[in-house]
Amino acid sequence: MTSSNLTTIYDEHYAKNAGVDAQWTDLCCYMRLENTLNVINDKSYRSILDVGAGDGAVAKRLAETENFGSICGVEISGSAVQEINKLKLPKFREFKEFNGYEIPFDETEFELAVCYHVLEHVEDPRRLLREIARVSAFQVFEVPLDYRPDVDNNISNYLAYGHISVFTPSTFRFLLLSEGFTILNDHYSDISWPATKFMIETSTKPGNKNLRKLKARLAGIKRQIKRLALPGYLKRESTYSQYTCLTKFTGKPEIKYDQVSLW
Repeated sequence: MTSSNLTTIYDEHYAKNAGVDAQWTDLCCYMRLENTLNVINDKSYRSILDVGAGDGAVAKRLAETENFGSICGVEISGSAVQEINKLKLPKFREFKEFNGYEIPFDETEFELAVCYHVLEHVEDPRRLLREIARVSAFQVFEVPLDYRPDVDNNISNYLAYGHISVFTPSTFRFLLLSEGFTILNDHYSDISWPATKFMIETSTKPGNKNLRKLKARLAGIKRQIKRLALPGYLKRESTYSQYTCLTKFTGKPEIKYDQVSLW
């Protein structure tokens, strides 16, 4: 079960930041949709489960797209679920509160599960991954690429976002592969400039916001230059902000302890 204090934190988050958070989510949900369409290659899915549905903004965008049929969702915040259920959209079937791990739907009930920027918040991501595998045939995962060499020196910043795990593309793929998911397609992306600008302009952090925006612009240019200079693997590992992938659960691999045969 998810720690009760985490559930409380997200309930308070949706209650206090509904206006700002809704605008932020609206900016991000277009990126989520675009990245999803990139990895599914224009295929269609009749039944969707949104794991960690938040306020339903991303699910709403999925519902507006012909590639996706009926949509259900689960979310640990009861207040967020109440807001979603007020939307009454034709494709919305059922959104439920859950404890963060036990998904209250039947085995292989959904053709596709989507899980956007959730696993970095979860105390036991492997447990949630196993539940997602249980209820869905295919999956789309998206995580932020937070890892930096000095990540331990910035832990307060990550915890302020609720991020308790950090990933690179390869560490996230390792997590998925070791849990029995096959990666069918993937995509690398950056946070859009409108979203970055919105974060800076609505931030309560003291300081010169114009200077922060300039630094953000320069950081984006620096990333583009690094992509030109670095070989493919290093470019993918260190210069993008988000990683999205389409997967299929194909069976948990056997885990052994036979180190002598590897020496």
